[in-house]
Amino acid sequence: MSEPQFSLSEYLSTVQEVIQVAFNEPVWVKAKIRNLSIQGGHYYLELAEKDEHTDKVVASCRATIWKFSTAKIVLKFERESGVELSKDLNVLIKVKASL
Repeated sequence: MSEPQFSLSEYLSTVQEVIQVAFNEPVWVKAKIRNLSIQGGHYYLELAEKDEHTDKVVASCRATIWKFSTAKIVLKFERESGVELSKDLNVLIKVKASL
């Protein structure tokens, strides 16, 4: 019996549908900024979660704050928190997954 095969577009379309059904609205996520770089005004973040007992990374992903959103997100965060967005900072962020 052969395993089902999908084209790349079929596979990605199905994954996108699952994400949209499960997370059709933005949600709040707790994470640590594991890495942060700024290039051309865009913020590129690596977010991570570590096991509190072993300190091992159990989840990670990349996130981007586009230049046109910097004032709305980064500058507002820094102004209201008094903290610079930086590596090793624990954050609570509102996210919407997309593919």
